[in-house]
Formats: sequence, structure tokens, C-alpha cells
Amino acid sequence: MKNFLKCIRAQLLVTVMITSLSILAHYSVLPSPADLARSLEQLFTKHGLILVGIASFLENCVGIGTYFPGSIVLITSMSLTSGDSTRALLTYCAIVLPAIAANIASYAAGYLAGKEANRRSGQRSAGNLALWYTATYWHPQLAGITAMASGADGVSFLQYLAFFLPISLSWTMAWALFLYKVGSIVDVAGRLTLLFYVYLAGWFLWGILKCLQARKSRGDKSS
Repeated sequence: MKNFLKCIRAQLLVTVMITSLSILAHYSVLPSPADLARSLEQLFTKHGLILVGIASFLENCVGIGTYFPGSIVLITSMSLTSGDSTRALLTYCAIVLPAIAANIASYAAGYLAGKEANRRSGQRSAGNLALWYTATYWHPQLAGITAMASGADGVSFLQYLAFFLPISLSWTMAWALFLYKVGSIVDVAGRLTLLFYVYLAGWFLWGILKCLQARKSRGDKSS
């Protein structure tokens, strides 16, 4: 049982964090996501890019984005840059730099939580990583899980950076250009939290299957 829990330690860590935030918000120890969203909209007019940077960091940290409605600030800030190239560039940097830091922090958390996997750390298939990251880095909450899963699964840090940076920057640039041209849109990102939970469930299943496969391999070798 102890070895089994080690296999899904990173997944359990994220689940405990999400559950704790939900319970604290439910009992009004923390403000509800709806109240927090209203407060953020008011603070945005006063603090601008500083709030954008904080929102970007928290939104990209694995698990926190399910509680913290940072996508509202990020989408609003980019939509307000429509037609203003200088403001668009500054806002882009205020979003991207904290997002990179948050993803590296999530990778480090996964690395520390998945020490058993890290002993088998090595190079992963470039095609698999490129497909995995491209499919998930379009959404900050999914990106947080991918970063943590990469660390827990033993993807080397240099290989993670080599794939994460260009793919993440490409997705962010695509969103920035879209909002720069189109302006304000509905908060789609905030309505896709269900995808986060589906992805988290899939990550749990992947960890369980890997644990069972490793147990079977050890059994075959001992027989």
C-alpha cells in the first residue's frame, strides 16, 4: 500500500490542495471564487500590470487556478490592449514571465513529490512530449498539471524546458494576437475547469497503471 501511494503522491498532493481550498471557501475562511472575481475586477483598475503578473502566476500554479479566477484578469487585460501595440507587449510580458515561473515551480513540486520516478529520470520521446505539451499548454490549469506530471514522471529539467518554453510561448502568443485583434470575449477559460478535473482523473489513472505495471514487472523477475 505504501508503494502504491508513492506512485500517486503528486496527484494526491494536488487533490488535497484543491479540496482544502474548496472547504475553506465553503466555510467562508477564504472568499468564494465569485466574490474573489468581483474583487479582482475592482483591483485591476487600480493596480493594472502588477495584478496581471500575480494573477498569471497563481492561475498557472497547479491546482490553484480551480479556485483563483485569474483567467478573468488575464483575458480582460489582453482584450484591453486591442489596437495598442506598446500596451499589448507590456501586458504580454506581465503574463508570460510569471507563467513561466509558475510552471517551473509546478515542475519542481512534481519532481520532489515523485522521487521514485526521478531515479529513473531520462530522455523521453520528443514526439510524445511535443504532442502532450501542445495538447495541454493552451490552458493554464492544464499546463500546471502537465508541468507537475513531467517532474513527477522523471522528465529531465532541460528536456522539459526545451519543449515547454517554445510550445507555451506559441500558445500565449496565439491568445495574445487573437485578443489584440478581436478585443473582449466571453471568459471561456473560466468555464473550462471541468477539463482540469478530467485531466487530473486521467493523471491518477496513468499513475495507477504505471504502479501496477511496475509491480507486475517485479513479480515476473522474481519468478
